[in-house]
Amino acid sequence: MVRIIYGVCGEGMGHAIRSKPVIEYLMKKGHKVKILSGDRPYKFLKKHFKDVEEIFPFLMRYRKNAISNSGTVWINLKRVSELNKKMLKMRRIFKNFKPDLVITDFEPLTLKLAKLKRIPTIAIDNPNINARTSIYMPKKFMNLKMFSVSFIKSYMFGADYYIITTFFYPKKKKRRTILVPPIVRDEIIKLKPKKGEHILVYQTSKSNEELIPALKKINRKFIVYGFDISKKEDNVTLRKFNTGIFYEDFANCRAIITNGGFTLISEAIYLKKPILSIPVKKQYEQIVNAVHVQRLKYGEFSEETTKEAVEHFLKNLSKYEKVLSKYKQDGNKKLYKELDKVMAKLLRK
Repeated sequence: MVRIIYGVCGEGMGHAIRSKPVIEYLMKKGHKVKILSGDRPYKFLKKHFKDVEEIFPFLMRYRKNAISNSGTVWINLKRVSELNKKMLKMRRIFKNFKPDLVITDFEPLTLKLAKLKRIPTIAIDNPNINARTSIYMPKKFMNLKMFSVSFIKSYMFGADYYIITTFFYPKKKKRRTILVPPIVRDEIIKLKPKKGEHILVYQTSKSNEELIPALKKINRKFIVYGFDISKKEDNVTLRKFNTGIFYEDFANCRAIITNGGFTLISEAIYLKKPILSIPVKKQYEQIVNAVHVQRLKYGEFSEETTKEAVEHFLKNLSKYEKVLSKYKQDGNKKLYKELDKVMAKLLRK
């Protein structure tokens, strides 16, 4: 049995959703896992696991479907006293739990403490693909790329191994970097997808004010999640999130329209659903995902939410479905195999 502290990023829900099956796998192998996270991911993980502790989450703020840099800085600065209290709590957790290994899904504080205490570390996430591989990006995003890569390097510096989940495979430029297919939830693996008529729309930010007016101008049925309301407006059905109904809508949709979040995009690829990605502006990770969805011909990338962009995407669904029909992935077996190998290497040392 290995004693593992598993840190999960507290911003958004994607990291928590992807960490859940990995934690379940480790526990089935007989390892003892203590989970550290904050904000909504903490609440989500607390519902599924017993040993979960709340720590400081670094948060982001949005305005008009774009990251608000000033808002993000301010929301974190005014919580410095909370950060100090949570760091003291984390030190006590490390001292009492005595971990043999620390795994982090883009959670920096667990990584920093592990390095301070010389505990072996593994990073399992997607954002590190930007810092540890040679990714193609259009020139117009180069300034954003430089800033984001510098941030990721300082934010997640020093893990012993980086297991990076991805649906595209750029050349690696750093040692101890392993690329594996995306983590897919068991609930998604069990789905039996059908080619329905509705278009599933999922928004991680409520600030996309152009979305609903644009969809109303198009003669298709849209089911929209992300605005936390339930009502029907002409051809647009807005739904509050309900896990069971969402899976049904996902399995039976013709295609999806979403931001650039890695979890939903990778699961849509797994289910062979064409994707229109409209990333949150200035969110480099989402832009990377959208660019590569388009490069692989799994769908399209649009910087703006417009009627024309949606219609262009819908006219080309058959082309994207043909490409996606060739995609193959055997659940999470590749990830688990690589994780077992890396753990064995680190613990032998």
